[in-house]
Order: sequence, then structure tokens, then C-alpha cells
Amino acid sequence: MSLWCDAGRAAQSGPGTAPTPWEPAPFIQLAAADSHKPAGKTTARPKVDPRQQRINELTEENRSLKTQISALSVNRGSSGESIPELEARLQELRNELMTIRQSAANALQIQAERDHLHESVVRLERELETVKRAKVSLEADSRQSWFLVGAGVMLGGIVLGLILPHLSWRKRSSWDTF
Repeated sequence: MSLWCDAGRAAQSGPGTAPTPWEPAPFIQLAAADSHKPAGKTTARPKVDPRQQRINELTEENRSLKTQISALSVNRGSSGESIPELEARLQELRNELMTIRQSAANALQIQAERDHLHESVVRLERELETVKRAKVSLEADSRQSWFLVGAGVMLGGIVLGLILPHLSWRKRSSWDTF
């Protein structure tokens, strides 16, 4: 049979003083006569009650949370902005974000249009080069054909110049033809 005694509290608290609930009190177990220990001998082993240990943990957690609450209230007070001001600022930032997104979309559209126009410019430059080559070719053909026409006229003139003097032209009177 075991008896539990609150020896620590009895020693700490004097007559008329109450022990504080958050201070752990060591408990001493006294052995009874029918115990396996020799009779008349008592052993003092401090044993912490699990409930008291849980109380100590919760008390420490409570102190920590109170410290955090006070730090957060100081931070909130030092920011100088109320909830409506913060909501208004949030709305402004959302509007700014939407404007930036639209600008980014416009930039992508403008870039795609620029790429398309660049391709058109390259295609038109190629066509221009082709047309210039065709023009040069046609001009060369035109010069050649005019050269050939001029050569043909000159050759025809030489032939007529050689043939016409050998033909005899007789003067006939207009009365003789009837």
C-alpha cells in the first residue's frame, strides 16, 4: 500500500499561505509496512504527477501565446493603417495588376503583329528583287529587239538600195494605160 504526501508544498508554504497552481510540487512516496522494502525505512523519490506536468506545459504555452498576442498588437498598431485603408490599398493594387496584365497582353499582340509585318517586309523585298531582275531582263530584251529592228531596217534599206537602181523605170504617160 502506498501513501502520497505533498512534502514540497508543506515545506514551502507556511501557515496561512496557499501554494501557487503553476509551481510544481514534488511528491514523496512513503512505503508501507507490507512493502518489499525493509520496515521502518522510507525512501524519498520525487515523482512528477502527469497532470501537474501537463499544467506546467499549458502554463508555458499560455505565456508564449500572450507574448505573441502583445507583439502582434504592437505591430498592428505601429503599421498605422486600418482595415478599410488596407482594403482600399488592396483594390488599388488589384487594378494596377489588371492594367499590367492588359499591357502585357497588348505587348504580346504588338510583338506578334510586328513579327507578321517583318515577314511581310521580307516577302515584299524578295518580290521587289524579282521584279527588278525581270525589269533588267526586259530592258535588255527591249534593247536587243530594237537593235534587231534597226538591223532589219538597215538591211532592208541596203537591199532596196541595191535592187532599186537596177530596175528600169520607164516613164509612161497616163494616156497609154487605157
